[in-house]
Order: sequence, then C-alpha cells, then structure tokens
Amino acid sequence: MSIEVLMRAFEKAKMDVGSNKKTHLSTYLSDLLQEEYKYTISERRLRDYYTNYKKGTHACPDDLKPKLIECFCKYLGYKNYGDFVNSNSAGRDGEVYTPRFSTKQRSPVQGGVDDTNLRSRMKYKKFLLVFVAGLAGSVSYTEFVKGEKECMVWVKDHYEKSICDGEKGEIALRKTILKKLRMVQVCDTTTFFENNEPIIWYDLVRNEYEYFTFYGLHPVTGKTLRPITQAIIDTQVKPCNELER
Repeated sequence: MSIEVLMRAFEKAKMDVGSNKKTHLSTYLSDLLQEEYKYTISERRLRDYYTNYKKGTHACPDDLKPKLIECFCKYLGYKNYGDFVNSNSAGRDGEVYTPRFSTKQRSPVQGGVDDTNLRSRMKYKKFLLVFVAGLAGSVSYTEFVKGEKECMVWVKDHYEKSICDGEKGEIALRKTILKKLRMVQVCDTTTFFENNEPIIWYDLVRNEYEYFTFYGLHPVTGKTLRPITQAIIDTQVKPCNELER
C-alpha cells in the first residue's frame, strides 16, 4: 500500500500546483517534504519513483522508506501510515471492501448466507461509509472556517499567511507556494531560464500578460500558469527602458 500512498501524493500535488509535469510535481513535493516535514529527498529521486511505479517497472516497494511514506500520509491528511491503511481498508475509490470468501459452495446447514440478505447488508455498510465520510468532511470544513487551520490569501503580488475565516479567495496554506510564488515585472534583461528550464511562468489576463516566479495556479483566475517560452519573450516582453516607472 506504500505505492498507493506515493501515487496519491502525486495526484494531490497535481491539484496543488495545477500542473501535470513530473518535474514540477516532484520539485514541489521535494520542497514540501523538506520545509514541512524536515525530510530530505531529491526531486530526481521522487520523479524516478513515480515514473518507475507508474510504468510498473519497479517490482519491489522496499526502497520507499517508512519515513517518506509517513510524511506523505500526513500530507494526504492522515495521522500516519496505519491511519491510511485503516481508512482505506474499505477499498479503493470509496468502494466497500469485500472479503475473499472461499469459492467452495456451502449448504444452508453449513452456514451458507442468503444472497439477498448479504446484498442488503453490503448496501447498508456502503451507506454508513458514505455517511461517515460526509460527516468527517463537514467537521473538517467547520474547523477550517473557524480558524483552527492556517490559510493564505493573495495580496497584490504575493500570498500572505492568514487565519482561516472563509473569506473569498482564501486557500489552504502551502508553504512552498507562500514562499516562492510572486507576480513580477519582467523586461528583456530578466533571466527566464536556468539550465534550460523556465523559472518564469505567465498567464494572459484581460489581454495583459502577467508573470510569476513559480508554477501553479493563477492566484486570481485559478488558471494554470504556463512556463515562459522564447516566443513569448520575443513577442511580448518589452525592453527595460520602455517599462513604465
């Protein structure tokens, strides 16, 4: 189940940063693990784990260190790995777990179970599972709006930490985004790439280009920020001496 934890962490990262690119996801997770959980692992190692397990070329999950999995479980909202296992023992994607009964047919005298009653019980269990999940979600939201968790809001050109009170534009705190995402002014002398990788992202808002120092979602429109390209630099970026002062 440790592989499932890894895969779910990457899926959650996709929503957090608004990107499907493995390099972006693994960089985000590497930074998050270091900053929030004091666990060090390189972007490259995380990317290799994800690629190999997704392709099914990594047969043994033993290289996934317990501490890494524990951190990912917390990132996913669980107390620890044991909590993840217990919470997901009902099956994947919210399906109720069905035990593996013996395929040997039993007679009523030997304790056979009526199919109709079995289906009724399974439906009842599924109802309870959905009800409990909904109740838990309601409690989590109540705690969220009461200020018992940290949030952040966009202020002009950067995020600022705030106490959660349900105000418009408020999102859950992401330390990496809080620290790295800034809207900046660029010109023809700006450094746009490092090691052939973009370090500026952009979006077109009301026919104006806006530029940012980190990937993810636009803090106002919610659209996915796009990595800068040479074509955008050549056609949209102005010389420094033409910028408005």
